[in-house]
Amino acid sequence: MSLLRAKGVNVCRPKSASNCGETSMPPAAISIVRPELNSYAQAVGIGFSLRSLPSAAEYTDKRVRRIVARGSGRIATMNLIALETSTLHLSVALWRAGALIERSEVVPNGGSERLLPWINQLLAEAEITFADLDAIAFGTGPGGFTGLRLACGVAQGMAFGLDLPVLAVPTLEALALAAYAGGTERLFACLDARMNEVYCAAYQIQDGMLEAIQEAMVVPPQRAIAPAGVGWIGCGDGFIAYPEMLASSLDEVRPHVWPTAAAVARLAAPRLACGQGVDAGLALPLYVRDKVALTTTERLARGGLK
Repeated sequence: MSLLRAKGVNVCRPKSASNCGETSMPPAAISIVRPELNSYAQAVGIGFSLRSLPSAAEYTDKRVRRIVARGSGRIATMNLIALETSTLHLSVALWRAGALIERSEVVPNGGSERLLPWINQLLAEAEITFADLDAIAFGTGPGGFTGLRLACGVAQGMAFGLDLPVLAVPTLEALALAAYAGGTERLFACLDARMNEVYCAAYQIQDGMLEAIQEAMVVPPQRAIAPAGVGWIGCGDGFIAYPEMLASSLDEVRPHVWPTAAAVARLAAPRLACGQGVDAGLALPLYVRDKVALTTTERLARGGLK
C-alpha cells in the first residue's frame, strides 16, 4: 500500500497560482488529512493551513517520489489521462510530455462503454502504456450526477489498479478554460443544472493561469449574477437554456462551449507538478446540489420543471 493510501495525503488547492517557483504554478503545499475527516469534500479547500512540501526522500512510494522530485519545472515530461463526463459532451484526453490528444463525442445517454476504448486508443497513438502514466484526472463536478459518478468511478478504478494519484478538477474551471481565448479574461461559467437552476462560478484567467473569483454554486437563473465590474464573459449551456435571465449584465456570451477533458488535463498537469493529488479513495464527485428531484409542490412553486 502506498503512503498516500496509508496516511491519506491531501493537498489544499489554493485560489492563487502565483507563488510556486519560477513557472508560476500553484503553490506546493500538502497537508495530512486528520483521521476524523472522512470525505474528499471535507478534506479539500476548507481552510487547512498550508504546510511546506515534504522532500521526495520522505515518501516511500516510488511513483510519488518520482513525481515530487520532478518539481514544477518538469511539467512537460509528465503523462496523465483526463476524463470529463459531466455533460452530454463526453471526452477523454492524454497529456503526453506537454502535448494533448483527445477523443470526444456527444452522448445523450450512457457513454461508459466509450471511455476505456478511447483511453486505449490514446495510449496507442502516443506509443506509451498504462505503466507510463503518472496520474489520472477527472472533472469532479458540478454536472449531471450520472456523468460525475462515471468519470469518478473510472478514475478511481484506474488509480487503484495502477497505484496512481488522482486530481479532481472542478468542471466549471474546465469550462472556463475551454472558453478562454487568451490574454486576460473574466469568465462567468454557467451550466444548465435542470430543475430550473444553473451551476455557476466566476474566474479570471491571465495568460492561462486561472483564479477563482466566485466559487461554484447552484441557484435559480435569475440569481446567477456575475461579480461586480466590467469585462465579464459568459460561457456554457446555461446561456442556451436561460438566455434572457443570464446574459443582461455581461459584455459577451460564448454559449456553445463545453468542459473538455483537454481543459481538465491542462489544469491538472501543473497541479500534479506541484505535488497536488489525492489517493483514489478520497476522490469524490462535487455535486454542489444535494437533491436529484423536486416534489410536485416544489416544481409548481418554480413554475414547472424544465
